[in-house]
Amino acid sequence: MTKLFELEKHFDSDPFLIKQTMKHIRLLTFDLDDTLWDNRPVLLAAEQSLYDWLSRNYPRIGEHYTVESMREQRLALARREPELRYHMTALRKRSLQLAAETVGYDATLVEPAFEWFLEARHRITPYRDVVPTLRKLRAAGYLLGSLTNGNADVNRLGLGELFDLSVSAESIGSAKPDPAIFSQA
Repeated sequence: MTKLFELEKHFDSDPFLIKQTMKHIRLLTFDLDDTLWDNRPVLLAAEQSLYDWLSRNYPRIGEHYTVESMREQRLALARREPELRYHMTALRKRSLQLAAETVGYDATLVEPAFEWFLEARHRITPYRDVVPTLRKLRAAGYLLGSLTNGNADVNRLGLGELFDLSVSAESIGSAKPDPAIFSQA
């Protein structure tokens, strides 16, 4: 956020300078996770919430796994199937399916479990300067876009009105830093 904050200071201190520097730029894109908010505590809380939900609703999972062992299984799956590495939804669903099968449940738990996780995953707190800065950029006439390798949805995050477009690695089959995701924007 430091660079975004520096840009905001330029708007406040010398609007002419920033307009001259950026007069040909029409679209500004931002990463989401770990750029607009601290994502580690969000994911840790979402994984704990999912584990608690699974333990209540599918107790054999809670008896067999810990939060950490489920995370380790997901990371091992990403190493074994590298094509899933930038398809966070597919990776998490496949990991849930493996956990279910390991303890004798069928795959019908995957969708409700993933939805539970996704709801918790979208409980974010943006850094304090994010929303005011994005509003200033929009007011200055810039189009704003989000580019993410994750599965955060700006509308579900409550930030949708600040962005004109949102591109995810999952939606185009390419992840940053591949130029294809930037070209899509």
